[in-house]
Amino acid sequence: MFVFDTQYDPMHLQVIPGDFTYAEADAHFSAVERYYMRESRSDAPVALLADARALSTADALSRKRVADCFVRLSPVLERRIVGHAVVMTSPVIRGALTAIFWIKQPPWQIVTFAEMTEADAWLRRMFGEHGRAAPFVPPRWWEAALQRSG
Repeated sequence: MFVFDTQYDPMHLQVIPGDFTYAEADAHFSAVERYYMRESRSDAPVALLADARALSTADALSRKRVADCFVRLSPVLERRIVGHAVVMTSPVIRGALTAIFWIKQPPWQIVTFAEMTEADAWLRRMFGEHGRAAPFVPPRWWEAALQRSG
């Protein structure tokens, strides 16, 4: 199940499941877009941690959907996002993300990691690099949402 969790705002979590339908993916990306474009009224900085460890493949249509979502979110996220960490263990998925950036490179910084803790530490540092104090969120704040995505 997809997860988009903003409970530790401004640290946001996105969980991408290993198996999903296009309808589920479209609903998820629509919810993310709706949040950043309408529901989140603030222009305060945010960090996005995307957990894609369950993915083992990404077809061309899925890559295009992600690229299209990045294009639609660019006007909002390019001024708000301090960092976008994507955690993935599969070299195939890293290649798919590279293919997405061939279509359209987002105007915000996206870095891939193999471990959630490394991604979390980087996102916290990125607040400082953008002249902001890192938000107080508990260590391993993403675990509760990961259990719900189960």
